[in-house]
Amino acid sequence: MDFIEENSFGTLVSKTNRLTATHLPFLLQREGGEIYLYSHMAKANPQWNELNGEVLVIFSGPQSYISPSWYAEKEVPTWNYTAVHLYGEFHLINEREGLLDILTRTVDRYESSFAVPWSLNEVSEEYVNQLARHIVGFRIDITHYEAAWKLHQDYSVHTQKGVIKALENRHDENSRKIAGLMKRHNNISDN
Repeated sequence: MDFIEENSFGTLVSKTNRLTATHLPFLLQREGGEIYLYSHMAKANPQWNELNGEVLVIFSGPQSYISPSWYAEKEVPTWNYTAVHLYGEFHLINEREGLLDILTRTVDRYESSFAVPWSLNEVSEEYVNQLARHIVGFRIDITHYEAAWKLHQDYSVHTQKGVIKALENRHDENSRKIAGLMKRHNNISDN
């Protein structure tokens, strides 16, 4: 579940009459052996009105294009990626106290890395109440999950090292993160 903590902006997917998706920040909470996700969305978003039963939340991690020019042998382009799919039961949290708890924990979670974290207490109660009238909170009780990744795990160590080197020489953060994940998950050393 560390993956979700590191990549906590997910996509909530549901289906009633049609597929609907909303991109949201999520809080992961473990209680005993259970896993829960918490978030909130605008009441103007019609998805929350249609939600009942099972939903899917997709968390995407680092990803990168892999060029065939990085291989010694003839290959085709591909993509390395990481993702987690969580399935669970949706529960609306509409009462003020529950909603404020979600908002406070969300702000605290994402502000915690700042030297001087901002707090929801820094705005008036009237403003918070006005905000709360326009959003809904929810909890998803996770029933099962699937991790999906492609990190060149089915290729030779020689090929993996060549791809890692090429990714490390790229200038985007995702490529360097994928290189690090390839090393870690495929037990590739720098030697």
